[in-house]
Amino acid sequence: MTGESFLRFHFDGWLEINGFSVPSLQGWYIDTESTLQIKIDDDVFICTRHEREDVASYLAAFTKTNHRNTNYGWKVEIPSKYLKRDILFLSIYSGSQLIHEGEVEIPLGIRNHHLSVQQQSLTTTNGKTAAVVCWDLAHNPAGRALVLVRLLQELGYEVDLIGPLHPRFGQHVWRPIADEKNLNIITTVCSNYNDLKRFSKYVADKTYNLLWICKPRFPSIYIGCKIIESSMCQVILDIDDYELSFFSNRSKHKTLSDPLDAIRSNIVNYIDIDATLFAHSTIKYFMNITVSNVKLQNIFGGTIIRHARHLPVIEQDSIDQRKLLGIEGDNIVIGFVGTIREHKGILQLANAIKNSPQLTLMCAGVYEPPEIKDVIRNILGDQVIIKNGVPFSEVPTTLAPVDCVCLLQDFGSETAQYQFPAKISDSLSVGIPVILPNLPPFEDLHGLDGFYFIDDYSDIDLQIIDFVNSADSKNCSNTFQSLFSIPVNAMKLNSIVEKNSQHVDYQELLSFVLEEEKQFNLCNFSIKNSVSKRNLVIFWKQNDAGIFGRRIDMLAKYFISGNVYNRVLIVEPPFQQGWFDLIQQPNPGRGLYSDRVLARAIARKQLDQVGNQGISYLSSMISNSPLDSYVFPVLEPHRWEQFYHDSLIDFSNDEITDFMICPEVEYCQNIVNSLPRRYLIVDFIDDQRNFRNSHDTMQRIHRHYKWCAQNGDLFVTNNNEMSKRFSTEFNIPINIIPNGAELLNHDSQHFCITIDGIPKEKTIIGYIGNMRDRFDPAIVREIAASSAAKAHDWHIVLIGPSGGNQEVEHLINSPRVSMLGAVDYYTGSRLISCFDVAIVPHIVDPLSLSMDPLKIYQLRQSGIPTVMSNVTSSIGSDPGVIVANTARDFISGILRFTFGKKSVEKIRVFSVNDDQNCWSKRIAEYESLIQSIDRIH
Repeated sequence: MTGESFLRFHFDGWLEINGFSVPSLQGWYIDTESTLQIKIDDDVFICTRHEREDVASYLAAFTKTNHRNTNYGWKVEIPSKYLKRDILFLSIYSGSQLIHEGEVEIPLGIRNHHLSVQQQSLTTTNGKTAAVVCWDLAHNPAGRALVLVRLLQELGYEVDLIGPLHPRFGQHVWRPIADEKNLNIITTVCSNYNDLKRFSKYVADKTYNLLWICKPRFPSIYIGCKIIESSMCQVILDIDDYELSFFSNRSKHKTLSDPLDAIRSNIVNYIDIDATLFAHSTIKYFMNITVSNVKLQNIFGGTIIRHARHLPVIEQDSIDQRKLLGIEGDNIVIGFVGTIREHKGILQLANAIKNSPQLTLMCAGVYEPPEIKDVIRNILGDQVIIKNGVPFSEVPTTLAPVDCVCLLQDFGSETAQYQFPAKISDSLSVGIPVILPNLPPFEDLHGLDGFYFIDDYSDIDLQIIDFVNSADSKNCSNTFQSLFSIPVNAMKLNSIVEKNSQHVDYQELLSFVLEEEKQFNLCNFSIKNSVSKRNLVIFWKQNDAGIFGRRIDMLAKYFISGNVYNRVLIVEPPFQQGWFDLIQQPNPGRGLYSDRVLARAIARKQLDQVGNQGISYLSSMISNSPLDSYVFPVLEPHRWEQFYHDSLIDFSNDEITDFMICPEVEYCQNIVNSLPRRYLIVDFIDDQRNFRNSHDTMQRIHRHYKWCAQNGDLFVTNNNEMSKRFSTEFNIPINIIPNGAELLNHDSQHFCITIDGIPKEKTIIGYIGNMRDRFDPAIVREIAASSAAKAHDWHIVLIGPSGGNQEVEHLINSPRVSMLGAVDYYTGSRLISCFDVAIVPHIVDPLSLSMDPLKIYQLRQSGIPTVMSNVTSSIGSDPGVIVANTARDFISGILRFTFGKKSVEKIRVFSVNDDQNCWSKRIAEYESLIQSIDRIH
């Protein structure tokens, strides 16, 4: 027996990868001629061979093998009966020769469960991982959990949906989500606390950036605490029901003195009332809370995140579907899709319409209890169409032939007083109006298109007929897009995500839930508690703070972790409603603008007003006809200055506050003059007069610079040219604090990202940044057309907005050029790791000479060798930078960096000045200047 050619077999449970859907063992084997057989007990299984490219995406997750030079992958399917075991003993044969024997552990989280894995494109994520933890995935709580997953995926997260299967509800994933695509589910059957504890330990082995706990029930709280303990991540608690309302006998229930001990001893089950009461008592520890409706918000606070949906595509005509269901042309079909229970008013509805033959009820869902199906059928006879549960993906098609959805929640049900049915979103997404009772969860829906509210239940059938035939039932799309769509709710979520993890009192929560399980070392939780109460207000020139990792974003981020400022508010100029409406819409005529990225970020900031690590944002929309449909401040033109003034007073809260202007913000002068401050700091980055401006605009900017020079207390710029230019012109002392980079741990970087559509064997020449004013497309055109590009298979990737520069946009006509458009800072940071060589082809003119390109620092910190134009940079001597004056120089520089480069690895030349060029050092310099004027004053 030899093991030399055998690399590794690894159990991965139920997988869906490149079409596989099996409980399987997968592995790698160098010998390409042999046929492998696996023997388990007396069963022999034939391995199937898959060439490396067929399973390349899977290999990225196969980190434990560390074998990248293997030629073939092998897969063997095994019966599910082996999933019951902890260990499998394998004998592996090549033909008749035994080549390997050994054990393979079946992880706990894979036993008795379905794990669906589909690798996501790395270019669509921002490098962050998230976990959604649901208390049970065998029944309908999984529906809300799926919404949370989809919202996080909309923000670019790689998401795991985690939760146990309690035998009381079933031993399989809830049918409506079981076949969902692009969904990573980690689950196992858990009957008691010991099962839950083992499962929690398994899922907590993975590190997450964000945890979203779905429902305050004991399993989700407990699993969540284990993940918090291991990941030290941000946490959100989602409440979409009043969980205690599901226990109708709780008023008679005698509360246990030590519920946690009873749960651990299995005296009570972790899903019953005592465990739920315990879980409910943990809500007070969560500062970041989301809720599904206004009633729950009134009780628990937090941000409303609706049961959001994507706008579906209906493939079959609704008329054809009505014919297939046997519905006559004039009949009105009332739909009811979801979990069908009595408290949802289904029997009331059936009795209300039974005497109106032109009304037909269509029910599709899970019937709880199953007998309710027969009760409905007995009431309505031929007036009802009964369908069983349908997957989430088929709900829109199921609803398509319906005329309205009527949800007569039972007024006498406590659950109905807090519940917001998800089928409201499903209905609106396909243009189906909804009839609702006047219950607290729907208070904020009155007056919106697509809704009709019933007060009198005596003639429901006539009210339904009148509403369906009225114009009010026809306009649902605006309501869906503005309140119930995935993009809108994802923007709200994104603003919550940016809150610092310090807002959750982890130590108390973990001690409370995991009492006596373990001693905790929580020293990694960094909660700033400076004696100083100084705040900083940064006035920024445009509406893109917090998106692209600009200088002001980094100043704000690192000031918060420094020694001077506790809170930072970034103020942006007010923007016009017409402009915001324009950038939200796909518009090919606007070229490679940053419209969609900008629109999402603006709405995200306005919806919650809170950013990352104590950073908040202030802006507003201006409209001559203010509407209430935008959720964020919409002001008449004459009101915005007063709004800003009052908002800054609230932010300062009688605490010491400094103002910073960066780089020119004319709109702020009256506001700054009217407010108390300690210092006015002016950060002159770039000479804004050198951009493409009209003469009047240039004069206005010049006057603003003069005002800054007359009123400022501290003046800073990022390069020598700007310091000389402005100190001479305005007779002021200007300090130089160059741009910087976020310090990376080079040893832990993994450069395995690819860009969709570009073969990995190509040599990628990349650029990231704005291409409107200082970018030289002629250089790129010559590089792409060069014989070197053809001979060495170069492909140029340009990342960033063109700003309408037609000459830049014409570069897309070259087969060797790809243009990816604008991306946010985190996505850009990941994409540049695809570059083999970076280029910075700037036009050398007064504008570029007044700049210290931030992208140089970002590229060099990532170890990307860079060829750049001969423009100002304070980065210093660097072996990874070549200065070029012409296109030929650029080509020569690229050749020098790529000469002899192996196709399977990237050359990394890291900056020799990492420590000197990091943002923490820059902030230390800034703080030293601020403290020096403190001493003077």
